[in-house]
Amino acid sequence: MLSRKIVDNLRKQNWLAVSLDLIVVVAGIFIGLQASEWNDKRLEHQEGLYYLKALQFQLQHDIEEGKAELEKSSGYLASTGQALGLLWKDKPDEGDLKSFQELHLSAFQLWGPIQKPVTLRQLVDDGKIDLIRSKKIQRAILDYESAYVDAIQQTSTSYAYSRDITLTIMNTLDYRGPVITNTVEELRNNRTLVSAIRAKAIMQRIQLQVLESVQKSNLELEEVLESYLSSELSSSVP
Repeated sequence: MLSRKIVDNLRKQNWLAVSLDLIVVVAGIFIGLQASEWNDKRLEHQEGLYYLKALQFQLQHDIEEGKAELEKSSGYLASTGQALGLLWKDKPDEGDLKSFQELHLSAFQLWGPIQKPVTLRQLVDDGKIDLIRSKKIQRAILDYESAYVDAIQQTSTSYAYSRDITLTIMNTLDYRGPVITNTVEELRNNRTLVSAIRAKAIMQRIQLQVLESVQKSNLELEEVLESYLSSELSSSVP
């Protein structure tokens, strides 16, 4: 209808009316584009908040699991150290052999992250981090991702070395089923076994530090997200 008015005014050479009509058209287009852009940004912001909330939930879950994993891994490391201590005794006895039978199994344990959490991969690898308005939060997530990648690389290295050490332990001991058949004296004088279990204890200590580092990063980022999301929630309340 507006276009018909413009045509009629052009025929009548009513230039003032034509100008006003064109201004109305241009203004309408401009306002429509602005409204569309504002709505797109609003939707992007909401999507960004969705991923941040998902990341926060993931962190809270990982923090709880991390506490349990740290406790379990510390126990394995302690048992490996005790097994090594039995091999270092000057005069081990049959009771020590029985204890070593149980404790040495902890030397086969290793731990550490092998891949990034799903939500972190979505944010960083899939480019969803660009939906987040706060540059501070973006940097915090990228710093967290960098620390996680370092932890994964260290775990990969540890597993590569650990495989050889595990094979050395298994090939050095004699088994009948799950039972060690070596004598106490054979175990005490077995320097290859002592070195292998000592190396595994060192590897486990390194990986325990990796777990502690990841847990520290989890706690730090969760605290930052909690503050930011609480602020966003309060600002959105009318």
